[in-house]
Amino acid sequence: MTVRYELVETAISMEGCCGQENVYGIAAYDEDGNRIFTCADLSFDKERTCELVRRCNSLKLSSVHIRDVVEDFVCDCDKV
Repeated sequence: MTVRYELVETAISMEGCCGQENVYGIAAYDEDGNRIFTCADLSFDKERTCELVRRCNSLKLSSVHIRDVVEDFVCDCDKV
């Protein structure tokens, strides 16, 4: 099954702050365009999240691995 990954952008209200902040995540779609996975709030870093989406698409990542990839992405963010 071919999977297509896309960037997800969500505006959230930050407690104790004025206004909203954008947070970025990833969504996966099957061949019919049905959303099969979403993790909407991975990072405040749009470029880094776009790179994750680009890599998932270029490597043709199977949907069975996306949860592990997301977990690794989040763990790598903690190291920065």
